[in-house]
Amino acid sequence: MTPKNKNTIISCDHHDADTIQENAIFWWKDFIEENTFVKSSTKCLINSQDDFINILKLSKKHPGQAIDLLKATGFSVNLFIKHLCLITDFGGEGLKRVSKLFSKVFPDGEMIYYWGNNYHTYKFKYLHEKRFSNRISFVDGSELNKKSRNITELDEDVIMILIHAGASTSSHCADLKKCEIGRLLHNNDDLDVFVKQRYITASTISTGSKSNSFGHMAKKYALDFLENKLSNEFTLSGNTFVNIENHERKNGLPFDIIIEKAGSPMKIGIDISFQVTTSSAMERKAAFAKTKKLIMEDLGYKIAFVIDGAGNLERKSALNNIMQFSDHTCSFGHQDLDHLAEWVEDEFETLEIKESIT
Repeated sequence: MTPKNKNTIISCDHHDADTIQENAIFWWKDFIEENTFVKSSTKCLINSQDDFINILKLSKKHPGQAIDLLKATGFSVNLFIKHLCLITDFGGEGLKRVSKLFSKVFPDGEMIYYWGNNYHTYKFKYLHEKRFSNRISFVDGSELNKKSRNITELDEDVIMILIHAGASTSSHCADLKKCEIGRLLHNNDDLDVFVKQRYITASTISTGSKSNSFGHMAKKYALDFLENKLSNEFTLSGNTFVNIENHERKNGLPFDIIIEKAGSPMKIGIDISFQVTTSSAMERKAAFAKTKKLIMEDLGYKIAFVIDGAGNLERKSALNNIMQFSDHTCSFGHQDLDHLAEWVEDEFETLEIKESIT
């Protein structure tokens, strides 16, 4: 789609770059301390670590015993899967990749793997017919504190992949070699060493070296924050698209959050980035910012950016470029997010007033 006027003068409502840096959080450790949503999830994992390890240590009789123990003990399925994702470094994105390529990774709908000096076959109960998503599997951070639930067929498929896929005939596919915890279930000492090393590595998430994982959590936090601040008149959608006719992307223009209001033709698209290490993602957002702004402006829509993290804020040229082609830019600071919610309300109200006059 080509905008009607490529020379559109772009106006914006936001802080300048210096003010954004003053209000910004910069580091994941500070973000966790300031936000109970993230902090409570992290605390929940820490508090349940010993119970999780004990279940693994007891899983020696047969390769699916961990599932039996989950059913018998009532340990949270959500937490068990999240722990497995953490120590294998194979989380929601990896599982979604396996799900998408399932027919190629497991062409017969089963996993053949080596355990206890024998080969075993696991027939999938869910993934051979339906796709995996974080939401239906409850590995999303916001679900970790919920009470235990009945284990599902999807849970069983995911647990067997995370424990045994590294020893399967498909281990060369989709990075499944990471899922190797099953080979250690017969040796408690080796299991202890492996798990502790993995938790030490995983703990660096809090200092930012695994910022991509927390990046998804930050987006979820922003979505929840705005949903709590805005009235029921507003509808918020995460990780979705603005549909545009004849646009090069078949699904439309991607945004982390899209906000609509009942009775209004306008939409507001919000892009979010929290990076504590230097990353090319900021440059990609900056390069695409002008195109996004012009397309949204041509449709009568608005665009906003929430930018934070030391890695992002170091890239001043990219930050300035994003701010130039944004209707509103802010950090993850609470004051800034409050201001963002107020700006959203004001934009829709301003449009309503204009429409009532005309």
